[in-house]
Amino acid sequence: MIKWLRLKNICEEIVDQDITISLSTSNDLAVVNSVVSFDNQQAHIILNGLFCKGIPQIVKAVSHELVHIVLNSAGHPKDFEEKWVYYETKILEKYKQ
Repeated sequence: MIKWLRLKNICEEIVDQDITISLSTSNDLAVVNSVVSFDNQQAHIILNGLFCKGIPQIVKAVSHELVHIVLNSAGHPKDFEEKWVYYETKILEKYKQ
């Protein structure tokens, strides 16, 4: 069972803004694991339920989108991968507490 509210709270703590996390099984998302839309006050993360099925996959996708928010970038700059691993580890640690 996924603890969605716990995951949302952890993410909000990291980026210090409101976050919504949605799960979709729409074929419109068939080629991506997740997407994010954000501004300086809120963020919306949509996960593809066809790919993100367990907590490790969900955390990997969510942490990827959090890096976009933290870096305020749609791209993948030089330090993206490093931050992605950092946030993935941090979220998993907090989630398991």
